[in-house]
Amino acid sequence: MRKKYLYFFAAAHLSVDINTGALPAILPFFVSYYSMDYKAMTGLMFASSILSSFI
Repeated sequence: MRKKYLYFFAAAHLSVDINTGALPAILPFFVSYYSMDYKAMTGLMFASSILSSFI
């Protein structure tokens, strides 16, 4: 029964690691498609960092 929780937390940790590493790579595409400025990009990175610590 406890292995189910371990697998869930491992999958959540993997998802956070992949998304945190991929976000800086896709920020230039957000800038070109959505006309984001540095303030919006910084907010996105900050939200990603804060939410990854909660997960």
